[in-house]
Amino acid sequence: MFFISSLFSLCVIFLYTSIGFLGNWNPNSMSMFTTFGLLGFFIPFFLSNSNKKKMFYFTFILLSIYFVYLTDSRNNIMIFSILLFSILTYKINQRKILFRLYYIIAFLSPYIAGKAVSFISESKYYEAILVYSYKYFGKTSLTSGREQFWAYIEKLIGGNWLLGTGKSLYNIIYSHNIFYSVQYFFGAIGYFLYVVFIVFVLEYIYKNAKKDKISMGCVYLFIAIFFGQAAENALFTSDTSYYLPYVYLSIGIFRAKYIKINSKKTSMSKFYSPPKHENAAHG
Repeated sequence: MFFISSLFSLCVIFLYTSIGFLGNWNPNSMSMFTTFGLLGFFIPFFLSNSNKKKMFYFTFILLSIYFVYLTDSRNNIMIFSILLFSILTYKINQRKILFRLYYIIAFLSPYIAGKAVSFISESKYYEAILVYSYKYFGKTSLTSGREQFWAYIEKLIGGNWLLGTGKSLYNIIYSHNIFYSVQYFFGAIGYFLYVVFIVFVLEYIYKNAKKDKISMGCVYLFIAIFFGQAAENALFTSDTSYYLPYVYLSIGIFRAKYIKINSKKTSMSKFYSPPKHENAAHG
């Protein structure tokens, strides 16, 4: 399932970058849409115990990174890199303290990114950073102008930072940051509650299925995508096309629930065994 859906995404981005298929689409949007599907290649790669199969799936991962690179989306390249690191260090970050630290950093990253960029843009190093960005990336801004969006959004939020405005930011401006979108609508409290809900889901999966590679693969996939929301807003928009990250999370939940139910049945069977009927010998 993961491989087939990812293969479809690979075909779409290949056609987009090679022949201009759906050429009226914004490259960054196309990259984000297809990245969500392409990340599915990591699941069979993660599951495989054969080196030949791993190399087969890794070839598709490299192809995906290459075509995403052609869209000039540095953010999605970062998502691929984080997920690859998560999979390769699976045995280490499976420890509870490291697992929790991992997702805490992910959920804080949109807030940290916004504040850090705001601070840097007002510092004496800003001009040097612009020169670096243009020299190595060919861009006049390290964040592709996102600092201007975020400064404007902070003015829109104003004194409503705690409880929000109760209105969607999506109809005004695309924030390129999930924290600002949620904060404008529901306030900092809203973002906190949203994160708490996701944390409960992640902890449930970890508690019941931490040894199941599909469940944990979906978790790491979602966390990697969330890191990318420091510079995008693909998990909190009015576009239903962005549902796939939550599908990955749902797969993890369903498998964790299934494993939990079966483990209970196994435990109960240890305490109960059917009576043995012995045939009496008659002489």
